Amino acid sequence: NHFGRVLGTGEVMADVSGTSVVATYIGLMDPLRELFAVTEAAHEKGYSKNFFSFLNKEGQCKNCNGSGFVTTSMDFLPDIHTVCESCQGRRYSDEILQISFLGKNIAEILNMTATDASLFFQDYRKISDILDLMVETGLDYLKLGQSTSDLSGGEIQRLHLVSELKQPVKSPSLYLLDEPSTGLHPVDVHRLLTLFNRLADLGHTFIIIEHNPEIIAFADHLITLGPEGGEQGGWVL
Repeated sequence: NHFGRVLGTGEVMADVSGTSVVATYIGLMDPLRELFAVTEAAHEKGYSKNFFSFLNKEGQCKNCNGSGFVTTSMDFLPDIHTVCESCQGRRYSDEILQISFLGKNIAEILNMTATDASLFFQDYRKISDILDLMVETGLDYLKLGQSTSDLSGGEIQRLHLVSELKQPVKSPSLYLLDEPSTGLHPVDVHRLLTLFNRLADLGHTFIIIEHNPEIIAFADHLITLGPEGGEQGGWVL
């Protein structure tokens, strides 16, 4: 087989930063900004899609520079982060928040969970298809504007999986996942397995490090390492 992109935990964690939110991580911000930029109100104000990025000075809250919080240095103690009094954590300037799409401004949309946003954008397949992948991977509860630095390793892995799967793949790929079921309800584990099975049918291969019995039972091949941990481990049993 020819293997394309390889997804490992180290690669995933390296992409996480304080300015990254769920929507930016999976490539949703650009289509969202484009929708707001073509509204009549934005056109009248001369707002391009750049105005709807909280990382851009043209649209971000001037008090917190689009972070949604203000940081107070405590010298030898950990810094204190408080919600920005100016934007109330919404990241944008008041002028930008006056622009709405289907009755909601950009901050209200970023405050939606993947499930709610999927229903809201059901007529916009470019957006809803990505959100549906989030639901399939058990990330339906995450908010679009939630900081990726607050997510667990398992959540980041599945978020990166969504980011990968939304792109057209011309050749079979190998995906390496380290305990993707961490923190998942059994129902969500079943969802994840359904997605893995669908992708395997398309020619992709998954190598998964897991202790979840359901995922172990689901695998076509099982590789057990041991006989113990540390120096006593590492042998293929």
